[in-house]
Amino acid sequence: MIKIDIQNEELEKQMNEAIKKLPMEMKKIKLVLWVLKKINSVKKSKLNILKGIIFIYIVVSLFLLLNK
Repeated sequence: MIKIDIQNEELEKQMNEAIKKLPMEMKKIKLVLWVLKKINSVKKSKLNILKGIIFIYIVVSLFLLLNK
C-alpha cells in the first residue's frame, strides 16, 4: 500500500507541474496562430513585405524569450 501511495504522490506532482505549464503553452500556441494570420495578411499586400520581415523577426525574438 505504501508503494502505491508514493506513486500517486509522484503522479500528482507531475500533473500539477503539467497544469502549471499549460497556460504558457496555450499562450505560445495563440502567439504562433496570430503570427500565421499576420504573415497571411502580409502576403496579400506586397508593399508591406519589409514590415512583415521586421515583424516576424520581433515575434521570433519574443518567442525565443518565452521559451527560456
